[in-house]
Amino acid sequence: MDVERNLRIAERLLHGHVRGIRRLGPCRLGADVDACALLTATRMLVNTEWGYLAAITGRTKGPGGDELEINYHFSAGETVVTLRLCASGLDSLLPSVSGIVPFAGYFEDELSEALGIVFERPPVPPVLLTSERGWGGISPLRGAPKP
Repeated sequence: MDVERNLRIAERLLHGHVRGIRRLGPCRLGADVDACALLTATRMLVNTEWGYLAAITGRTKGPGGDELEINYHFSAGETVVTLRLCASGLDSLLPSVSGIVPFAGYFEDELSEALGIVFERPPVPPVLLTSERGWGGISPLRGAPKP
């Protein structure tokens, strides 16, 4: 798929589930998402096979770090869609996307340790992404090996 087509499809999938969809560059789309809509927006991108979750990043905003910004980066080829969730540092219990994207728990664990965010999910087992977890020898971020 070409970049412009990917951007249009992502805009259509996210419409009505996020606030303020905007173009961040020639290959990038950004949208603000509320905690209550995060899982729906994630399902729209992942379950339709638009792309995959490439990373979850976070940072503190404002003096004293009382505000948090969590960014969910999805990729489809050269196209990147970022869902931005803002939360109060004092009220940092957030939904987990690991029920939709199993390896997201590792990103969430990193944010829990770094920023003190608590995600609503059971603990992630201490096994990395291996065929034991059902990936069948395929690296989830690289896709199937080429013949």
